Amino acid sequence: TRLQTRTARVLALTMISRVAGRLSTTTPMSISASVIEPPDRLPGPTLNTRVAAVLEYVEENHSRSSCRLEEVARTLRVSRSYLSRLVLRETGLTFNRHLQLARMNTAARLLQGSSLSVKEISAATGYEHVPSFDRQFRKHFRMTPGEFRRGIRI
Repeated sequence: TRLQTRTARVLALTMISRVAGRLSTTTPMSISASVIEPPDRLPGPTLNTRVAAVLEYVEENHSRSSCRLEEVARTLRVSRSYLSRLVLRETGLTFNRHLQLARMNTAARLLQGSSLSVKEISAATGYEHVPSFDRQFRKHFRMTPGEFRRGIRI
């Protein structure tokens, strides 16, 4: 769908930026108040540096239940509402949607590649309550975590 394509594009650009930053002689991109210029060699549209920092923050911290927009906004020294609008404008998705997608992708990987229980996977992906995890998983994949795991093994 259009939403998945846009999300994939944003995540790919974020990963390319991160790899390019690590390969260059400068330090890798991190959440900071300073402006980080994207490398000139990246093709296509570039993300606002604050948005790139938010996406990196989500990627690195989505497994924590305390992963919140307020934390990254405070680190970047901007208001939560400004950062929220900026992320939505640049990516077409809200911060919470990016967080949910990262958590669901991690959950799917854990269901595929581990023997952890659903309760353990729920905790490992930042959900404090298993019913909340189960509800979000069913909404995202249109099946329960157990059905997803059984479907992979068939």
